[in-house]
Amino acid sequence: MPPDAKRAQGAPKDSKGCLDPFAAENYFYLHCTPDRVAKFLAHAKLYEMSLGLPGHFAEAGVFKGASFCRFRKLGRLFHPDHTRRFIGFDIFGKFPPAEYGPDKQVLDILWASDGDTSITRQALLLLLKDQGLADNVDLVEGDIRQTLPHYLKEHQQISFAIVNIDLDLYEATAAALENLFPLVVRGGIVILDDYEGFPGAKRAVDEYLATHKRQERLLKLCFARSPSYLIKE
Repeated sequence: MPPDAKRAQGAPKDSKGCLDPFAAENYFYLHCTPDRVAKFLAHAKLYEMSLGLPGHFAEAGVFKGASFCRFRKLGRLFHPDHTRRFIGFDIFGKFPPAEYGPDKQVLDILWASDGDTSITRQALLLLLKDQGLADNVDLVEGDIRQTLPHYLKEHQQISFAIVNIDLDLYEATAAALENLFPLVVRGGIVILDDYEGFPGAKRAVDEYLATHKRQERLLKLCFARSPSYLIKE
C-alpha cells in the first residue's frame, strides 16, 4: 500500500466512511510538513497574480486532482461571476511509462509513494458537482500529446491567464509548452511544478526557452522550494 494511502487510513471519517472535511483539515495541519503549506500558499499567490488578466486556467497533468480542485476553489473565491474556465488535461488512468531515461528512476519513486494511477475523470467531475464547482470545467482525457492540440483546434479563440504544467515527463512537458505557452496572455503565469524534481521536465523547459529565444526568467516565491514559474513577456 502506498504511504499516502496508509496515512489516509488514520484520517478521521464520518459514519459513511468518508473523510470529514473539518476533521481532515485538522488532521492535515497537525501532520503535514511546512512544504505542503508552502505549496498551497504558492498556488494562491500565483493565482492572485493572474487576476485582472483576460483568459482562462489550464492544468496539464491533473493526477490525483488535488491541485486542480485547489485552483477551481480559488477561482470560485476570486471569480464569483464564473468568467474563467478551468480546463484539465490528463490520462485519467494509469500513468504512462517514461521514455526519457533520467525520468525513469524519479518516476519509480513517485509510483512507490503515490501510486501509478490518476483519479478518473468521472470521479473528479462527481466531486466537483457535489460541491457546486463543475460549472466552467472541462476535463480532457487521454494522452496530452494528442488531446491538447485537438482541444485547442476546436477552441481557436481561447487564451490563458494562468497555466499549471505538472506532467513530470519530458515528452509531455515539451508538448504542453509548445501548445499552451503561445496562448498565454502577456503577463500571464506559467507554473512549472516539476522543474526541480524531474530531469525531463527541466530539459523540456530549458529547451523551449532556448529554442524559441524567450526572455522570460525562471522565478520562485521566497517561501517555497517548488514550484518555479514564468511571467509571459
